[in-house]
Amino acid sequence: MQPGNVLNYDFSVAKLFMFSTLIFGIVGMGIGTLIAFQMAYPDLNYLAGEYATFSRLRPLHTNGVVYGFMLSGIWATWYYVGQRVLKVSMNESKFLMFIGKLHFWLYILIIVLAIITLFAGITTSKEYAELEWPIDILVVICWVLWGVSIFGLIGIRREKTLYVSIWYYIATFLGVAMLYLFNNMAVPTYFVTGLGDWWHSVSMYAGSNDALVQWWWGHNAVAFVFTVAIVAQIYYFLPKESGQPIFSYKLSVFAFWGLMFVYLWAGGHHLIYSAVPDWMQTMGSIFSIVLILPSWGSAINILLTMKGEWGQLRESPLIKFMILASTFYMFSTLEGPILSIKSVNAIAHFTDWIPGHVHDGTLGWVGFMTMAALYHMTPRVFKREIYSKSLMEAQFWIQTTGIVLYFSSMWIAGITQGMMWRATDEFGNLAYTFIDTVTVLEPYYWIRAIGGLLYLVGFFMFCYNIMKSLGARKIESEPASASPMGKKKKGDKMFSWLEKNPFFFAVFVFVFIAYAGVVEILPDFAERARPTKDTKPYSVLELAGRHIYIKDSCNACHSQLIRPFKSETDRYGAYTVSGEFAYDRPFLWGSKRTGPDLARIGNYRTADWHENHMKDPTSVVDGSIMPAYKHMFKNNANIETAYAEALTVKKVFNVPYDVEGGVKLGSWDEAQAQVKAEAKAIIDQMKDQEIKDAFEKNGEIREIVALIAYLNSLK
Repeated sequence: MQPGNVLNYDFSVAKLFMFSTLIFGIVGMGIGTLIAFQMAYPDLNYLAGEYATFSRLRPLHTNGVVYGFMLSGIWATWYYVGQRVLKVSMNESKFLMFIGKLHFWLYILIIVLAIITLFAGITTSKEYAELEWPIDILVVICWVLWGVSIFGLIGIRREKTLYVSIWYYIATFLGVAMLYLFNNMAVPTYFVTGLGDWWHSVSMYAGSNDALVQWWWGHNAVAFVFTVAIVAQIYYFLPKESGQPIFSYKLSVFAFWGLMFVYLWAGGHHLIYSAVPDWMQTMGSIFSIVLILPSWGSAINILLTMKGEWGQLRESPLIKFMILASTFYMFSTLEGPILSIKSVNAIAHFTDWIPGHVHDGTLGWVGFMTMAALYHMTPRVFKREIYSKSLMEAQFWIQTTGIVLYFSSMWIAGITQGMMWRATDEFGNLAYTFIDTVTVLEPYYWIRAIGGLLYLVGFFMFCYNIMKSLGARKIESEPASASPMGKKKKGDKMFSWLEKNPFFFAVFVFVFIAYAGVVEILPDFAERARPTKDTKPYSVLELAGRHIYIKDSCNACHSQLIRPFKSETDRYGAYTVSGEFAYDRPFLWGSKRTGPDLARIGNYRTADWHENHMKDPTSVVDGSIMPAYKHMFKNNANIETAYAEALTVKKVFNVPYDVEGGVKLGSWDEAQAQVKAEAKAIIDQMKDQEIKDAFEKNGEIREIVALIAYLNSLK
């Protein structure tokens, strides 16, 4: 403790994460802006061959923003807020300082590996969980290091009562840890067979089971990264910046525990009208609506903190950022439950309304709050004044305009899509082809791209302002700020005992968030989806094609799930049932239809059609915005890794290969012979002479051949 009882906080780790927030924000948002323009102007897909297509860049965008920008911001604020509210400095423990710096550099290594592998198409295809198993292990270690930092600081704290922000940081750590571990469980195929790529793995779950676990994770990654950790920030930074203590302690308690209990049940709303049990869909819908209560409890508590002080909005651009962030939080947490109502979901699911919803939350709530937190921290961490408040003001209005353009264009586009997909003429026939619903959206894609560009311009202004602040006038003492919670009122001690016992607090949080998983996930695993009569395991060539489909993230634009609506069965064929996916590891239902559903494409497309479509989409579908995948005509399919996967699922999961009337696998030599026979049947139907020659002379099987084999299996 320093003289005068003023702690000398050590923000060296916080500074590192502040800089990574800026860098990964530029990268993630820059890629996002590029792919938005690719949707409006498809020729932009050909900037760098196969590595710059929309489908290859989209996972880079989502991972760059979520795990680069957002997570850096969360950790930057933790290493700042944690010391402040616990009244302890990092430099009081050499061990914790070492852990903090190791945490940062391991995190940077993970991000670099993620960029390399995703560019190379090495992905599991699971949304928000695309990284393969070796990187997953590093992620777990990195997360554990953060947990050591959290509970290590708590262990040496001077302030015995855990402030509300600490509750949310603990919940973020525990929630993501549990969900990530369960969702990413996989079997590395090389260690079972000794064949193929050593990094390749297969999911522990198949079909509808995999879908349930994935969206149990996927939705709650949003919960504990996009929401819970950002609420932790605003509960600290708004009172500090405004000089007003949080409006109500009781409301903060009820909102926190309500959020912990309700959020985990809501993941099922991503699977409404899908092939998972109906009771899970209904429960996801109901709990999503109930979720309004704790979400708005926090938001109202935050907004009422400014009661009587709204004049600060005129004076402080930073307050503007935080108040509009809270408003977007309320907006998103109302829109999400509305989208979870079955009748609304029937129209909205698979449309552009969904990314519109995601982005009004991430750009408005998460983005604004993260930038506000860094603006608040900069004078206190670097002892320098903010370079320009007028630049901050201009940034606010430019980015707000960008957000409004983004989500409003996607609302209109999404509702237009949903209604056109369902529209019929006077005879009950579908009124529009699928491509009609694509071409009509072009103006909205341009508006979305311009909105994204405005937000990116604003983010560059933010980065410039922060970096210029590092050389601005030095300040001798920190700007004055209030105690974030203020004094507790009479009757506010109901949970005080728990807030002073971090072990029991963490146990309570874990039980609350785990309970929903036990009730929701385990019953479905007790009765695994049995394959339908005609469902067979994939052949080795089909698996190789499936790997290519995953590598190029085709599921980012195509679904493989026909919902039980007349408009969908008329357009695509019979609706899908759970047993069809019994051998799918991972499931590939998709979450958006930029292109048509592919669940029955094997029934109505020929090999030469696929050949022409992949080489030049507009030659067979006038107005298509899909890029050409010409690299598939040059690259060879990875047959050995596909064989390793087939052998692994046979050994580990008892998938019925080599049974009478089923799919033959046999030895590696037998499998190669079978692959060549299947490939020849497809190649004979194709026109590309180079592919024919490569097969005849050297036995080479191009990726396009394997992909066609996979697409032909979808019936």
